[in-house]
Amino acid sequence: MGLIYSHRAPDWPNYTWDRTTFSADLAAVHFRRGQLFVAMAALGIEARQESDLSDLVQDVLKSSEIEGEHLDAQQARSSIARRLALEYAGLEHSSREIAGQVVGTQKLVA
Repeated sequence: MGLIYSHRAPDWPNYTWDRTTFSADLAAVHFRRGQLFVAMAALGIEARQESDLSDLVQDVLKSSEIEGEHLDAQQARSSIARRLALEYAGLEHSSREIAGQVVGTQKLVA
């Protein structure tokens, strides 16, 4: 049986689980998360900045979509990189609209 929506489970909403199995799965997830952090640290600051930049671009794009606006991903990337003083060759110029969206993103202001 594959994954299903919780509200379609036959025992909805009366769930039971095996703590031992659950704990083992949770421990495996935490272990893999630790491996990811170690790998990111080994890559160095440039790779981490790239990863952070990609995350922030997605945040800005998704936030604007919620508000019914669709921004150009490359312009959003350029605006965020400039605001964070990240050096990336070949960045295209971003519009005022996108720069405003970036400034309005809470993660960048905080």
